Amino acid sequence: MIQIKNLRRKLECNNKAIRITASAFGVLAGITGLIAGAFEILQGNTTPSGLWISMIGPNYSTWENGAYRVFTIIPSFFITGILALIISSIALVWSVRFIHKKNGASVIFLLAIAQCLVGGGWVLDLGIFASILASRINSPLDWWGATYPRRHIA
Repeated sequence: MIQIKNLRRKLECNNKAIRITASAFGVLAGITGLIAGAFEILQGNTTPSGLWISMIGPNYSTWENGAYRVFTIIPSFFITGILALIISSIALVWSVRFIHKKNGASVIFLLAIAQCLVGGGWVLDLGIFASILASRINSPLDWWGATYPRRHIA
């Protein structure tokens, strides 16, 4: 009976695969936002034509239909790019260092929403998936035993 409690305690505190996967999705969202911010800064201090902007300006696009459209509430490409870089950097650091903490899932979800609002790319799906995974980091994996019963090899 003591061995089962110790095993359950280990499973509750040591879901490394889930933590690594959640971190990977958060890092991917952060890198996407860093790239978006860099391309927006390259467009200079000009005013976008609307809320949906082309992340890659006409000077840097190699194909006229290959523009990556992002959403922003900031009326300047330069400021949008700087805010996207800042929020994406925070999301990147949070994904690597703090995603397993108590409020890690909530913070990574809010950072993904913030990235979407300031032109950091369309990373909301990555943020949602990372936050769902992060919410399961410190949870026991009891459902594996119920779904896939252990085979006893003689």
